[in-house]
Amino acid sequence: MSTGTGVWRQTIARVADLRARSLGAATRELATAEAPNTPAMSLVRQIFFSRVPRTRVLFASADNLTNMPDFCARIGRAVAGISHGTVGLVARNSGSAFLSETVWEEGEPGGSLWRIPFKLYETHCADGNVAVDLPRFDYLIFGASIGDSAAPLFCKASAGAVLVITANHTRREAALRAKEILLSWNVELLGAVLDRRTFPVPQSIYSRL
Repeated sequence: MSTGTGVWRQTIARVADLRARSLGAATRELATAEAPNTPAMSLVRQIFFSRVPRTRVLFASADNLTNMPDFCARIGRAVAGISHGTVGLVARNSGSAFLSETVWEEGEPGGSLWRIPFKLYETHCADGNVAVDLPRFDYLIFGASIGDSAAPLFCKASAGAVLVITANHTRREAALRAKEILLSWNVELLGAVLDRRTFPVPQSIYSRL
């Protein structure tokens, strides 16, 4: 058994144990006094905890200007804080893995965020093992630029996609092209957000997107 396989199995075992304990001890309220109404929280409630709840979402940047691991980590912390669940995060920045081959966890109020290197995900989950391993996480957040080879792979495991636009930088043509690419991958486009603002783009902006 390779070192990567051993790390992955140990991680899944730890997540399963933590999930069982957290489900038994925590109440899953979507809004708590400990969860302030920040832009990230508002976005997370709309995407993950709306009338149609979702547990697997891809955040795809229209260009390489957004730091997707950082962006997705903010989203992941909000999901973990609201849901009291375990959140798996797989994100790439400009085509490069953002971590070494180490899976690690950071605690959140009532939940936890697990950062998973793309290579481990690709090896153990992306080719037929998704249904076996990934449900051990309550929520999964994927992140990549639209031109990254990982993006269509993430689409296959996602219930929807959110287009990430870099405020004051992303050109309208680039956003339109990214939208077309996402739709060609047969994934539901849930909306668009501005990087560093993390709230839905107003209707007046990119009104023809």
